[in-house]
Amino acid sequence: LGAETLVTDDPELARAHRATQERLKTLRRAYNVRLEALISAHRHLVELTEASEVLEDEREAALAALRDLDARHLARVDEIRVEYEAEYRPLEREAVAGRRDQIETLLSDAQVVAIAGGHIATLLNRLRLFGVRDLLGGRVVIAWSAGAMAVARRVVLFHDRPPWGPGNAEVFDRGLGLVSGIVAFPHATARLALNDRERTTRLARRFAPDVCTLLDPGARVEWRDGRWRGSGGVQRLDRAGRRSRFRAAAA
Repeated sequence: LGAETLVTDDPELARAHRATQERLKTLRRAYNVRLEALISAHRHLVELTEASEVLEDEREAALAALRDLDARHLARVDEIRVEYEAEYRPLEREAVAGRRDQIETLLSDAQVVAIAGGHIATLLNRLRLFGVRDLLGGRVVIAWSAGAMAVARRVVLFHDRPPWGPGNAEVFDRGLGLVSGIVAFPHATARLALNDRERTTRLARRFAPDVCTLLDPGARVEWRDGRWRGSGGVQRLDRAGRRSRFRAAAA
């Protein structure tokens, strides 16, 4: 999208953008410290077996604390981004507006827009920088991998088995919000411990009522006639953390 030359075309905006990204990285580190503690607490409560009818309320409270943390993190991300956009108004700056006009021209004859994968943070930054969401109009959008994550209401980073040890799914940012009702998990079988019922149950219930959608290669979901429809063997996690067929559902 031609963002690389902004460093020379608008150095002030480039510096402001880098500073904002550093603030967001610091916020993300703080969020992950708190996230680790809350997930650990929920995991230990699930492992306890005595007086289970008493513990159920405590487990629900621990899960609610996770949801509250996720929501607070997104709200803080919004605050930092709103401050940046209010002060620097990137869409009104010549270096950005000129490129946005070029993108709008490229899209003028398009009926379908494809949003591919890649580095999710870079992809979101570029789409947001040039206000691509507002340029899409009523066009059909096809998205896959990180692109599928980017078009949803919120972006969740996930990898249960990273090289450095067990990982925690984290709410990273808001997506474009083109679709609602699902959280996209591309390459789910490779990246999620789907046989670990404790983890998958927490995942499904934490992000409910959105449906945790497992987008392995060949799987697809389509928004049509006011409902989600799945094909290609796409699966979802139910509230008990089990994999099940993705059936037509309203958002």
